[in-house]
Amino acid sequence: LSAIFFVSFYCMLCYLFMFFFFCFCYLMLFLLFFFFLMIRRPPRSTLSSSSAASDVYKRQVSTQSTGHWHCAMEAYPEGAMYGKDQAPNGCGFERPKATANEQEKGIYNAGMMSADTMYCHHLAEDGSHCVLNNIPSEAARHCCGVIYVKIGFSGKKMVCAEQRRPKTADADAGHDKCTPEKCPFLAEGKDCPYMPINPK
Repeated sequence: LSAIFFVSFYCMLCYLFMFFFFCFCYLMLFLLFFFFLMIRRPPRSTLSSSSAASDVYKRQVSTQSTGHWHCAMEAYPEGAMYGKDQAPNGCGFERPKATANEQEKGIYNAGMMSADTMYCHHLAEDGSHCVLNNIPSEAARHCCGVIYVKIGFSGKKMVCAEQRRPKTADADAGHDKCTPEKCPFLAEGKDCPYMPINPK
């Protein structure tokens, strides 16, 4: 009788150990999956100085000693073009789910774990995609931020947050470049004033 009790007790301990072990593994897999969803993939290509030349503007100042104009610095406008002031880098805008378009999955190469960068200025004030809805660039959101996918207990949300700044002027911060299929400014043949932005 004692031998049967011992075997039963041993089996119960084994079952309990396996149960907690599988629960722990399941929790680790869930956290790992969640962790990778929150990380943007590495950039597809490096932004070169030649490709960014059209986005660069030069601030010119007057030198009192000579009276001549000279180029004081090169900088990205960060929204300060086309009659607008400098834009914030991230505005916290939460995109309404109803404004999302199925066609966006194609032009942003959206997959299970990654997608091309969607910038806040790709959207209109109500969250509609400007290019896909034929909305002019004048109606684009005035923001340098990036739309990130955030997953929480309430589900998946698309929220505007800061665009990462490169460490140096010729470095790449890890975001994809705008294209005419995504950016309303490039679609109209203009220079994009919101991407890239100045280094730290």
